[in-house]
Amino acid sequence: MEFMQQVRKYAQDGVIIIAFANDLYLPLFNLWFRLFRKHNLRNYLIFSLDQTLHAKLRARNINSCLLPLEKSAFSRGNLWILRAAVVREILRAGIHVIHTDIDAFWLRNFLELLATHPDDLVISRDRGVPREIVDQWGFTLCCGIYLLRSNAATVKFMDSYLPRVEELKDDQRALNYMLHDAKVVWRQDGANNRHTRVAGHDITVEALSSDIAARGGDQPNAYIFHPWLAPRRTHEKVLRAIAMLRDFPADRRELRLAAIATYLSSQLWVHRLGDTLQGKRN
Repeated sequence: MEFMQQVRKYAQDGVIIIAFANDLYLPLFNLWFRLFRKHNLRNYLIFSLDQTLHAKLRARNINSCLLPLEKSAFSRGNLWILRAAVVREILRAGIHVIHTDIDAFWLRNFLELLATHPDDLVISRDRGVPREIVDQWGFTLCCGIYLLRSNAATVKFMDSYLPRVEELKDDQRALNYMLHDAKVVWRQDGANNRHTRVAGHDITVEALSSDIAARGGDQPNAYIFHPWLAPRRTHEKVLRAIAMLRDFPADRRELRLAAIATYLSSQLWVHRLGDTLQGKRN
């Protein structure tokens, strides 16, 4: 696939960090990137799902690969299928993949942490969906941030995983159901991470503790903060994320700048100025 040329260009030491976005999520991406860039990582690639975002990122010298997903066909289901297909191709090329959502904020250098976490799949966990898995395990695996190491077992696993994602149109449900079907047994280490080996697929999985990949609450040493943000207008999601990030040791100056930029980009100030002027006229 053509995007593999870009993946090979930006991968370093056999690792590529990837994220997906379209222009509608530019305010959220801007907040994410303000924090991500602090770690001086160059081995990343943003898959821009429309030409508008791709052009804007390239103009800012941000690593971007155009991978169009027509707005008429856009849905979370189609995005998750595309994401799983891209990850499979990268693994087939012998390159390890770190996938990050653009609302999984990098407070610390997650890449450095992974050197001491050797499992095939290293992934954050949550208590969201599927709910029936939470009832049995006490958590679910969350696709918001994960590492997949490239080897024969993970490539074979992805060959089974992608059709399941296509069937369910949900990569997180597909992953949790596959492990549940394999009757995995989790063991806990001293740092509250969970580990298992997936029978029939011969891969090992580590589900990270909330001390490393936090979904909420006060976790001052977290590497990743991935708040649950209910669907709403993008600028409102960004402002809510900024408010939640204030509880973490992120760069305060960057958050202030992001808040200002988000406020201006939402054009709320235009409407409020208009309302003020209209009030004066009346």
